[in-house]
Amino acid sequence: MRRTFAALAGLLVAVPAVGQTTDTVFVELGEGAAHIRQSLAPVDGVVQAVAMRLDEQTLALTGAARGGEALPDADVGLTADGAYRIEVASTAPVLVTYTVRGRVDRIPLFVAGGRAEQTVVHDVEAPWLIRVEGDPAVLDALDLSTSLPRFTRAGDGAVTAALSSVPGLLRLSRGGALSFARVADFVVLALLLTGAILTWRSARASRERGAGP
Repeated sequence: MRRTFAALAGLLVAVPAVGQTTDTVFVELGEGAAHIRQSLAPVDGVVQAVAMRLDEQTLALTGAARGGEALPDADVGLTADGAYRIEVASTAPVLVTYTVRGRVDRIPLFVAGGRAEQTVVHDVEAPWLIRVEGDPAVLDALDLSTSLPRFTRAGDGAVTAALSSVPGLLRLSRGGALSFARVADFVVLALLLTGAILTWRSARASRERGAGP
């Protein structure tokens, strides 16, 4: 659970858009699994990237290729602090595909550098595109007002976000009766109602004391 909170806290960290993934990051979303495809750019002859490791979730590399040639020796390891890590000797971008199973309301993406908490900067100049595709019923159920980053619905049913670097984590909120926004509204309403009741009771008690013998 501590890893989950640490990962979410990492959404607030901003880093330069250097050595991040290139082109579009594709996410195919389904029930209980997400399939991701992204290109990782090399730095000084090495592709190095890390991804958050969250509770109730597993991540497995399903393929890696360079210039259309498969890299069978590529694999995912773990860093000293338990994050997922990819390291491949290469002077060209490496296309990786991997599957996240379990909870898919939080989807880690690979980012370059030494910390999985790295995430987006906000001044978009040469944007990357995050594109979430998949089962229309699953996509239609997303609450884009409370998902991060801020997605918009594309004309073909997918949801997309243009960013200046690749985020370490996608937070996908579901709509419906128990969505985050609705729960927050309910809590605020309950607090206001409780305050009104306490104020009424206090005023009533004061009147009763003033009317006493």
